[in-house]
Amino acid sequence: MSVKIITDSTSDIRYDEVEKLGIKVVPLNVSFGDETYKDSVDITVEDFYKKLKTSQYFPKTSQPAPELFVKIFNEAKEKGDDVIYIAISSGLSGTIGSANLAKSIVDYDKIHIIDSLSSIQGLRLLVHHACKMRDLGYSAHDIISQIEDMKKRIKIFSMIDTLEYLYKGGRLSKAKCIFGNAVGLKPLIDLDEKGKIRMYGKVIGINRAYKAILDSFSKHPFDPEYPIYFGYTDTPINLNVLINKIESKYDLPGKDISQIGPTIGSHIGHGGFCVIYVEKK
Repeated sequence: MSVKIITDSTSDIRYDEVEKLGIKVVPLNVSFGDETYKDSVDITVEDFYKKLKTSQYFPKTSQPAPELFVKIFNEAKEKGDDVIYIAISSGLSGTIGSANLAKSIVDYDKIHIIDSLSSIQGLRLLVHHACKMRDLGYSAHDIISQIEDMKKRIKIFSMIDTLEYLYKGGRLSKAKCIFGNAVGLKPLIDLDEKGKIRMYGKVIGINRAYKAILDSFSKHPFDPEYPIYFGYTDTPINLNVLINKIESKYDLPGKDISQIGPTIGSHIGHGGFCVIYVEKK
């Protein structure tokens, strides 16, 4: 008997990492018109951003079918393993509902489902730590307890570089999109206490965006026990500037850099970035 760690593709854990981590990743679906792909299975994140730029359709994402979870849960049940599924925030997707339905079908008490209240690199951070604890021999109970504590301390500070995709996604009017891009408006976004996307600020120009994120970074000190996680959409050029600015002021306990996938990336568009970490108690 062992502890099986499960997550979904919004964690931005790519399938080349899965074997190394010893986990299962359930893919969400992303559609361009009539074409539907399983995230990171049928379409890579690089190909997603190419289609985001060229397709006449704005992408839509949807939760995985419960059957995908049923298969994984049944495999664990047959072996008597504990299952910990760390899920995309219920404020962003109904994926956790598919997992709960699958749990009721499988009828197995050792299935544990955690609403991360997070996504992208925040979810990635939690999954990495859960795997670390599992490899050190911690019980499912201990892993769950620590992840539930950590998720409340996850800080996310992100910048949107272009308003084009907020307009395409119906979140912004055409007039505001044109005006905002003309003056260099940069929305700053995070997740609220319910795990929903919110705009916590907006500035004119990318240099002011860097300053605003650095100010937030200093107001909410990071816990040195955990690495700092960085994410970017399409290109890391803007993110690399931010990392250099942070590293000129702080000694980081380690860093993890990865590309933001379709679920969040479709709304951010190219040039966006985020910094995510565990806040110090």
